[in-house]
Amino acid sequence: MSSFDNLPGTVIADFANAALPAARLSHGISRRQWELIAYTTVAGDGTMLCARSHTTPEPVTVDPGLSGWHRIYLCIFAGDRECRLSLRLDGDRAPAYFTQGDVRNGCWSLYEHCEESFWKCADLTGRKLTVGKPAGAAAAMVGLMWLRFEPMSAAEVRFHQADAARRDTRRLHAHSDMEWLSMVHPAGMDDYCSMIEEYAASDVESASVEVFTTLGDFQWVEDELKSGNGDLYDFRMASQVALAGCRKEVYGEYLRRAGEYGIKLYASHRMALSNFTVPYSTGPCSVLPFVGENPQWYCRDRDGEVVGFLSYAFREVREFMIARFMEMIELGFHGAEL
Repeated sequence: MSSFDNLPGTVIADFANAALPAARLSHGISRRQWELIAYTTVAGDGTMLCARSHTTPEPVTVDPGLSGWHRIYLCIFAGDRECRLSLRLDGDRAPAYFTQGDVRNGCWSLYEHCEESFWKCADLTGRKLTVGKPAGAAAAMVGLMWLRFEPMSAAEVRFHQADAARRDTRRLHAHSDMEWLSMVHPAGMDDYCSMIEEYAASDVESASVEVFTTLGDFQWVEDELKSGNGDLYDFRMASQVALAGCRKEVYGEYLRRAGEYGIKLYASHRMALSNFTVPYSTGPCSVLPFVGENPQWYCRDRDGEVVGFLSYAFREVREFMIARFMEMIELGFHGAEL
């Protein structure tokens, strides 16, 4: 077996011996355990942690047993387009979520390839890693092939810390459509806030998050969920479904954490999700009470036929939109983005 000699640093590739507890590992397919699969690559051989399609294994921990600052890399086996893997180092404020990069040419199968990626620099002294598969990605297959820890010199650590502390380079504006929530199914506030923590570790100066509905509309979403309305699971309803029951708390924590990092946060509203010239359609992603209860304000074509969109030509629709923007601002956002 090759031993990753060409990769600098410490490589953990045999998860049969590195991941704990052992009760969460299996040498066969299991819905609630990580499957251990031997592999061979040009870089080296090992035993990966694999979560097959429609499995939800419990998180496992990996102890690198290292001290001092290191650059951390991971190699993911992409078994599916929607694969997701979570990593969290002890002391991190939120987990980080990973998926595969661009599919490489020459693969026998489009998604059967592995790819090493840089995660971050961190002091590993006394810290362990938690590896998980997000509940929202249960249908997709994903594998962790290896973790690599490359030691940093004292000069590299000083440069990294000075660079991370800079504020003059923060010039980026980021935008999230919040669809990632459907892939994660957050279990707690830290899961929700992983996005803010990622922005904080970058050159993001301001960010916008899509807020499709008012708080009153969210109550309607919750009621529909309780009634078993399957239409709500249209992928474009991801944020409403994931935020049902805790929307105000999540937005408040977003704003609090963003404020800690000096990031301005804006509430974003896509004018019609799929058509930017009209406010709301009668499609499953926009079936809200205001839309369904007011067909008299729908658009009409040149022949007078009703088109399933609300029209800005009506004062009531304009007032409704302005009221939504004001509610976003009252939540504490710096402004509204269209």
